[in-house]
Amino acid sequence: FVVRNQQCIECQSEFRQGSWKSLVQVRQRAVNHKRTFLYLEQLILKHGAHRGCLSIETFRDGMDFYFPDTGKANRFISFLESVVPIRTKMSKKLIGEDRHSNISNFKFTNLVEIVPLCRGDLLYLPHKIARDLGDLARTAVVKNITHLIHFQDPVSGRSSSMNPEIYWRGVGTHTNGVNPGLRPIVVAARSRFTRYIVLGKEAVV
Repeated sequence: FVVRNQQCIECQSEFRQGSWKSLVQVRQRAVNHKRTFLYLEQLILKHGAHRGCLSIETFRDGMDFYFPDTGKANRFISFLESVVPIRTKMSKKLIGEDRHSNISNFKFTNLVEIVPLCRGDLLYLPHKIARDLGDLARTAVVKNITHLIHFQDPVSGRSSSMNPEIYWRGVGTHTNGVNPGLRPIVVAARSRFTRYIVLGKEAVV
């Protein structure tokens, strides 16, 4: 008999040039701190959402995940949608075509953009958004980031949540790509805050 060494399909694809079929680009732009992105990395590792990925590349504003087929890439994107507020844009490129059998070979690229907000950021809310959030104060703090954006009034303690679709609706066609009148504006990041301990208080007459 003859013994032949073999590799699994995933390993063969990893070492074969041009093997990936679907690319997921995860990005969080316009933030000086990556608190939300680091939180997402922990969730990916905890739940093993990157299983089936051929390779991963790291960049300054995010990461690229290469998958052997669109099914695994779509499952990964569904996981991202369930844990952080995102929006997705898909494009495809024709890399081969057999006109006789009417078969085309595409490579897919999915751009996943995370909202540029992090837990603890101080925001200024436009009047319409504050009203839609239940007449929340115009100045609010990002209480938490899940698949929704959770706000809290630092004075009254009232909380409210925003769907990511509502946030992305405020992105317009201005020169910088954003219409500041239609979405929350980051006034100060959490890193600029100072913690104080109140030892006592006096009534002001």
